[in-house]
Amino acid sequence: MPFRDVVGHGQLLRLIARAVGRDTLPPSLLFVGPDGVGKQLVAVALAQVQNCLAVTETPPFAVDACGECSSCRKIARRSFADFLLVEPGENGSIVIDQIRHAISQAAYRPFEGRRRVVIIRDADSLLPPAQNALLKTLEEPPEASQFVLVTSRPDVLLPTVRSRTQRLSFGQLTVSEVVEVVGRQGLDASAARATAAAAGGSAGRALALASGELVVARDSAVGLLRNVSTARDARARLDAAKGFVGKGRAGGAARQEIARRLRAMTSLLRDMELLAAGSELQELANADIIDGLRTLSRTYGGARGVKAFASVGTALDAVERNVSPKVVADWLACQL
Repeated sequence: MPFRDVVGHGQLLRLIARAVGRDTLPPSLLFVGPDGVGKQLVAVALAQVQNCLAVTETPPFAVDACGECSSCRKIARRSFADFLLVEPGENGSIVIDQIRHAISQAAYRPFEGRRRVVIIRDADSLLPPAQNALLKTLEEPPEASQFVLVTSRPDVLLPTVRSRTQRLSFGQLTVSEVVEVVGRQGLDASAARATAAAAGGSAGRALALASGELVVARDSAVGLLRNVSTARDARARLDAAKGFVGKGRAGGAARQEIARRLRAMTSLLRDMELLAAGSELQELANADIIDGLRTLSRTYGGARGVKAFASVGTALDAVERNVSPKVVADWLACQL
């Protein structure tokens, strides 16, 4: 995907394109920002423009990939010899052997293109030994190589890793930008707006919601709120928490799932407060389950709703700090 096709981040994209055109882009970069805002898309676009066979000048970008040549198409398919994507394994972590392999590949001169590009997705999943193994390469990258670490949790990385990379920060997308991304997937305008409103500035989250994951996450959040509201003791609350943790997932996938359910709960609690304030139906992100919202609002209105909202925020922070999803769910069930 060329820079011109990326939604949002215009100023940052122009900065990157200008640095590529002048050959002044640092060889070790750290892309930081919320999940689902396009950090990895930009990293791939960077790999394309650095290896494109027909680089263009497409205002407002000093340089951009054509998106059509063999190199651009191969990078998009992840089949380009000089493009390596390192990502977490089934256990949700990136281990030292993966990094050693990437370093050994980067040591060779480019085979097909002008620059060998290594993208490390979810770099916060790097285990400490893997991070330490990467330090010397980040400080003195091989000639004609580019390393891009992509993460939504930079504080998890070792300070020595952060200090050896140039940090570029990506912000949240606007609702209209999220609508544009979701609309490209064929969703009708009204559904796209509703999904974007519940996505918190993340196109990735909006696409997940549009694919049906919103229903699963929201149903789970409704279930926890309802079961906790009728629980008679702590044991019943902990039993309710069991259904809130996604089954069959581990590591990063489990954290992403519970974070999705927590955000769905935030959206529900917000709608309950709007209902209590007399807002119109069209202002609600979950207007399609209005009857359920009204029932829950009888329990979670007023002070209890405010406390619940704060507790969900704390739970999300805990997930970002890598706290176990089960521990987060148990704690939240006792706080609601």
